[in-house]
Amino acid sequence: MIARLGDYLGEAFGAIWRNRTRSILTMLGMIIGTSSIIAVLGISRAASGGITGTLNSFGDQGISIAPDSNQEDPQSAAIQYRDARTVQLDAGSYLAHVEPNYQRNLAMRANGVTSTSIAVSDSDYHNDTLL
Repeated sequence: MIARLGDYLGEAFGAIWRNRTRSILTMLGMIIGTSSIIAVLGISRAASGGITGTLNSFGDQGISIAPDSNQEDPQSAAIQYRDARTVQLDAGSYLAHVEPNYQRNLAMRANGVTSTSIAVSDSDYHNDTLL
């Protein structure tokens, strides 16, 4: 049994020695492949930590999401109530509260004061009939 194992090992090392270039290239490929996987995992962890740090730096102030106002078709770029509901469902426990609001820039004049922005928040958002 041990003699057979020795024969197998001798044959294996002989094949490696006869195909030195192939063996070196195979080892090089394994080393490069393994190190690139380790590098990609390290980069992704660093990026994830950076994104998490950025989001944590916002504190309790919240995050506002708005469509790009430079879109050619403002209707297709609009964010709907159902989009806010989708964000709330997808984020789960990561979000404490989602509150959609509507903001429009208008020129209003009352008692000599001009206002150029109106923001309306919907307190009934959690009522599914609005969605």
